[in-house]
Amino acid sequence: MKLRKRVFKITLKDKNMVNEFVNRLLQELKIDQTKIDVKENTVTVTLYGTKDIIAYNWQVIRGLAKEITYLRSLEKAKLKKYVHNILQKHVGITFPLDALGEVLKAKGYIVKLEENTLISDAPLDIVVHYAKALGNALQNLRTYTRSSSTKKFLATLATILETNDLDEVKRLGLKEGVLVENEIGHVILTLEWKQALNKILKKVK
Repeated sequence: MKLRKRVFKITLKDKNMVNEFVNRLLQELKIDQTKIDVKENTVTVTLYGTKDIIAYNWQVIRGLAKEITYLRSLEKAKLKKYVHNILQKHVGITFPLDALGEVLKAKGYIVKLEENTLISDAPLDIVVHYAKALGNALQNLRTYTRSSSTKKFLATLATILETNDLDEVKRLGLKEGVLVENEIGHVILTLEWKQALNKILKKVK
């Protein structure tokens, strides 16, 4: 099969963005033959492949440039708009946006939720840190409960308390009566998850 050749040029604002873009491209492009050239702030990407493969990888290139430009724009704004799907892609793990909002509020940041966007004065590195912690905690809660709201409560509380000891978080919830344990050892909330969270936080602050 004869391979096609397509050349794409992306211009970014500064050298740091270019370096990040190229490093991410090397990880995310799904193509056997490619060539990447950098001249000042312009990245030239040459792709060799079938029409479909080139089309897919062009979407990767465009999406990555958009993501990096968007995340850089957050640095200058006082109140930053964190779009959920872009933030999850950047962090590399899934997490509930409302839970992240509760973590940031507990840490003293301004938080407002609008559809799939979190508006906050929290800087990107702080948001990424807590989003990762939240996502990791959720992944480790599969043996604790099947309830998504209970998982959200436990993960949010663990992230706020900055602990990896999920057993201790579970014991705290049981002690304060916001969790009960069933016959197979799983826990479930006795209150709505945000109410349970607020009850615990009033006790531990």
